[in-house]
Amino acid sequence: MILPQLESKLALLQSALETSESTALAKAGEVSVVRSNIAKSQREHERHLQSLQAHHNEEKERYERELDALKAEMEQLRTRIMFLNNDYEEVVRKNKALEKSATTASNTNTFGGFIGGERGGTASPSITPKRKKIMTHRDGFDDDEIMIMGSPRGGRTKTVSMVTTPSKKRKRITVDSPVNAVLPLSQSRRTPAMEGSARRLHLVDEEILKGLWKEDGRFDFYEAIMSHRSEISNVRALEELSKCSFPSNPATTLSSMFIDNISKLNTESPKEKFPVIVCKSLLSIWWGILKEKFWTPFPHLLDLLHFSLMYSHGSACTSILDDAVDLLQRTIDVNAIAIFKRDLDKLVPEIDVDRCLTVLEFIALNSLSEEQYARRFWKLIRIDFVLMCLNPNQPLATINALLSLLCTSIFMDSFGPQLSNSSQQSQNELHTLEAVTRILVETPDLSAVEMKMRRERLVEVRKGVVGFLGCVVAAMEGGGKRVVESREGLARLVKRVAEEVEALYDFRGGVGRSVDLINTTVRLLHSLLTANLGIQLGTRLTGGATHKHIVAMTRLAFSEGLLQEAGIEEEVVELAHAILEMSVTPEEGEVLQELFTGGLRM
Repeated sequence: MILPQLESKLALLQSALETSESTALAKAGEVSVVRSNIAKSQREHERHLQSLQAHHNEEKERYERELDALKAEMEQLRTRIMFLNNDYEEVVRKNKALEKSATTASNTNTFGGFIGGERGGTASPSITPKRKKIMTHRDGFDDDEIMIMGSPRGGRTKTVSMVTTPSKKRKRITVDSPVNAVLPLSQSRRTPAMEGSARRLHLVDEEILKGLWKEDGRFDFYEAIMSHRSEISNVRALEELSKCSFPSNPATTLSSMFIDNISKLNTESPKEKFPVIVCKSLLSIWWGILKEKFWTPFPHLLDLLHFSLMYSHGSACTSILDDAVDLLQRTIDVNAIAIFKRDLDKLVPEIDVDRCLTVLEFIALNSLSEEQYARRFWKLIRIDFVLMCLNPNQPLATINALLSLLCTSIFMDSFGPQLSNSSQQSQNELHTLEAVTRILVETPDLSAVEMKMRRERLVEVRKGVVGFLGCVVAAMEGGGKRVVESREGLARLVKRVAEEVEALYDFRGGVGRSVDLINTTVRLLHSLLTANLGIQLGTRLTGGATHKHIVAMTRLAFSEGLLQEAGIEEEVVELAHAILEMSVTPEEGEVLQELFTGGLRM
């Protein structure tokens, strides 16, 4: 009986031991976890403190640098104020000296009257100077002041006997202290004219002081023009012009012509007139270059004109609008026509077409401040000039620059070169759209430089095309309708999306740019189709374009943004799905959905 009891107790004790051991182990684990958490929190706290300390030190250093900069600036301002105060005090001192000299000049007449009441007495010292009395206690300074002070006896006069003897001559009465002598003073002889001149002198000085504080950038502009260095040779542009002269007038250099024209300016000319005169002087030389076909100095002249316009912040653009736009178009024509006709022997190397278009766009942008100037600018632009520069034969840089320029031509009721006849204006707009959208499907000729980045440059230019079309749709009333009315506009947009999607799946170069172009084009295409619901897109597509369009939109509609599809936005996926619904029947849509979802399951 005892053994079973002991065994049961032993079993109970073993179970209790196991329970205690497990409890102890659990407690040890909890303690270990707590300790690790504490250590981790301590490390995080220390790391946080270190980051805060580092941030604090950085902020402290930044504030110290700012404080040192402010102190230095304050010291400079204090020094400048001291100099200005000294200049002001110097001018005031000179002003007072001039007034004092004017006052002294007006009081140069003598004082009248006699000393004493006896006839035949001594005349006034101002009329008859006499020898000064030598005094015992004198140091050579301020003798006149000592004489006026008189004797120390309170001004008592020394009497002299008036009795004369036959052997002595009659003596004059002497006066030791002249204080008792009354000198009748004459009135000041300052005339009103002299007082007026003193006042005018004071006013002139005040005007001079005001002029010292007046900010005038005219001569800064003149100095900048004279010292400007050409970007081509890093030599002063005027120095380059001094080496050239027209064949018809070899004795006069172009720099002399320029300086002679701007020498008409003076200090009385308005501030706004300076850049206008400078730009007109450069344009007059430009006319001579164009007339005589003497292109050697043209790069430096164009560089100087561009610098003048930018330095004056475009203030002269509206004043030189007619001449500048005409000259720029005529100059660009020289090389653009040669490229258009593929007559490369007639190219003029001194003419930089892209730089000319940059100056033309700068003038256009500065004309946007007022609509009348903007419309005036686009009335001066020829439609044949626009179509020629958009031709695929032109370099990509020229096409891109003209697309950027065209974005400044969009008004509420029209875009492109402006005509007074509304029907002709509509035809011009359709011609412009045809030329612009042509770039979406045709590959322009590439220069040697552009061949290295063929794919990237093409996509960038086509993004510019879509951007211009988007501006027309967004900013112009009825702009979307005008784009839809163009003969090939929609079809070319659809073809561009299909080819870019195909390029994604072929893993061609510049995939990132292709994705951006796809996103932008699908948005534009959806906007055009939803704003013009009566359009039958299938009738606008010919050949295999319909099939390519459906395939491209299906791929986009079921895109998951993986691998080559990375970057296609969710909004674009939804828009592609909406376009697909407008392009196929419900039955065709179900087939396409089963095809893609089935493919995904596999």
